[in-house]
Amino acid sequence: MRAQLLQTALQVLHRVGARAFTLDAVAKEAEVSKGGLIHHFPNREALIAAMFDFVHERFQEKLQRFLEEETPGPGRKIRAYIRVNFEDIEEGHKPYLLSLVELTAVEPGLLMKSRDAVHCDMQEQIQDDGLDPDYASVLMSSSDAFWLGKVLGFIPEGSEQASRMRDKLLAMTRPPYAQYSQADES
Repeated sequence: MRAQLLQTALQVLHRVGARAFTLDAVAKEAEVSKGGLIHHFPNREALIAAMFDFVHERFQEKLQRFLEEETPGPGRKIRAYIRVNFEDIEEGHKPYLLSLVELTAVEPGLLMKSRDAVHCDMQEQIQDDGLDPDYASVLMSSSDAFWLGKVLGFIPEGSEQASRMRDKLLAMTRPPYAQYSQADES
């Protein structure tokens, strides 16, 4: 039930926009009472936080899948991260991701929460990935910029340019391009 409510909330957010997004609108679309919705999400902020968590969980599932496919060694985590960001967005999900990006523009505090919960965690993981931490941060930022460009529609899904960009970033995680941390250079 909770996952269905979150899917419906994403659909409502996309349809009505960030400023008109309310619990009433979600309850009506989900065909549940407002009390039923409040049982799962006590207020708008809790619902929004759960929506971000829902999207983040899907991201983490993909990241884990790509991590399992990577061979152990320096750059493994950042390669998986790059691959997740360059993977085609699931059919029909781009409007919802775009709506969440819009929501962070309307309510900047959400961006800080998302950054703290998601981005800082990933940043810590790649700092201990065997690559020079600053170099890994550059690769992560490039991957993030690509993802945002894809969500905003600047970069078409499945384009040859996107494939070349992904391949170049992945190559930068391996010799001779990769810059390794001091511990791994010896």
